[in-house]
Amino acid sequence: MKKFSGTEALIVILLVVFILEILFSSNIKQIFHTFGLSLKALEEEKWWVIITSIFLHASPEHLVLNIIALFFFGNAVEEKLGTRKMLAIFFLSALGGELAVISASLLGFQPYDIPTIGASGGIFGLMGAAMLVKPFEFIIYPYLVPLPIFIIAIFYTISNISLFLYHIATGTQTDISYAAHLGGVLVGMYIGFKENKDKRALLIFLIFLTLILFPVILSFLMSIEKFNYIAKLTEVIR
Repeated sequence: MKKFSGTEALIVILLVVFILEILFSSNIKQIFHTFGLSLKALEEEKWWVIITSIFLHASPEHLVLNIIALFFFGNAVEEKLGTRKMLAIFFLSALGGELAVISASLLGFQPYDIPTIGASGGIFGLMGAAMLVKPFEFIIYPYLVPLPIFIIAIFYTISNISLFLYHIATGTQTDISYAAHLGGVLVGMYIGFKENKDKRALLIFLIFLTLILFPVILSFLMSIEKFNYIAKLTEVIR
């Protein structure tokens, strides 16, 4: 009998927790405030939120999009580095994302009492690691057109940096925790960089490729936007 992979186990846990959320949906706001991460929760010594917040999701859309991303990036990292290292990257990146969220709250970039939930920090960390340990593996995420992981990772990272800075500059709020995404991807990239044997050559190559090809990549992605099944799936779920 085939054993569950680490990636599959994480997906099952996320699904089970969301089912529990549905069963107790009458108290969902209280659940989010009790088990979600916020500066206020930590000030109240609710230390468990450091772990519990990772497995909560705000909506079916939030859950489904994270599961799809986890499937692709988690499997890529797990195939290359093994289950233990994949899980370590996931949880360390999630913690890195949480540290970024708390830092953003301390700096006044986001409310200190609104809980942050979701596995996005850990998933972005897996994406960052995958970009460095398996940069040229082709996946069909988020487009039906197969693309190498490093192109997808670079696009998402730059997009999140831009959106994070935009919301800081304009003082606007969003339901998406860009701070968690960026904290997670930085941790994942660091670990991926440490795991890659030819570190210097890979780093120079990726920087060079990013600077030269990013305008071309962006134009190409815009031209195939009609194949973005993640965006279409989001519209259906909403």
